Amino acid sequence: LQDKYNVPALSLDLGDNSFLHSLKYDYLSDNVSISSQTITPSIDKEHINIDVSANNINSIVITFTKTRFPRMFTRLQQIYFGIVYDFFDKDIVSCNVKEFVHPISTELRPNTCELSIYSEDEDFDLINSEYFRYLKKDLDLRIYAKYNDTEYLFGIYYLDNWNVDNPKEIKFNA
Repeated sequence: LQDKYNVPALSLDLGDNSFLHSLKYDYLSDNVSISSQTITPSIDKEHINIDVSANNINSIVITFTKTRFPRMFTRLQQIYFGIVYDFFDKDIVSCNVKEFVHPISTELRPNTCELSIYSEDEDFDLINSEYFRYLKKDLDLRIYAKYNDTEYLFGIYYLDNWNVDNPKEIKFNA
């Protein structure tokens, strides 16, 4: 890349059944390493969060160094610039999705989502966690519903605002 960018963090989407054991990432600026590390991610998560920021970089090199089983491959499905955090049934207090459709299509209004989350997870602790520095307007929220063991994407909503009622609960409006 010719331009230089600031990266707040990276999240790698490996999908289901990843056989990855370890990987190495390297942030580069004009082919000079700014930050590099080999990590062994948790095997029970679809996303690997690399919570390391870098400024003025123009290249990121990700090397899958080892898999958990011989001759098993890891597939990188997507790279997100920021942290991906998944909430599940036990964390969701409420989720209201409103879809607007005009009968004769003379008006196009955006769909909205109001989401309340309560979590005991240490990563989600509003007072002690670093994850909340990534909350920004227009951050995308992907809402899925599970029916008969199949996940369906309800929609992608863009964060408008959020508020905190207590240290373990947050409300998002998108």
